[in-house]
Amino acid sequence: MKRKNPSEAILAISGGLIVFYFIYKLTALLIIALCLIAIGLFSAFLSSKITWLWLGFAKILGYINSKIILSVVYFLILTPLAIIRKFFNQKNNLKNKPSNFYIREHVFTKTDFEKPF
Repeated sequence: MKRKNPSEAILAISGGLIVFYFIYKLTALLIIALCLIAIGLFSAFLSSKITWLWLGFAKILGYINSKIILSVVYFLILTPLAIIRKFFNQKNNLKNKPSNFYIREHVFTKTDFEKPF
């Protein structure tokens, strides 16, 4: 994603650092945030490079987090639900039915295609 204004990303990073400063009371976070604000104000080249690094880090983190979140949802939510359903639905098992399909002997006419829904 190409940002037209890298100072927005610098402002977001420094705002996040200031929030973390109020939570953790680390003055290093405040100093880094103030330095980033100064870089965003005075150097367009450095702010564009910081924005490029930040967006690259966000892309990598998004790739990793999506895999982790999908794995957690699959193994902690969907797999137990499938096991519970299989345990309690013994009588509706597919082995009891030959097929879910049924044969439909229908000749299509023009009116079937005029209003399909």
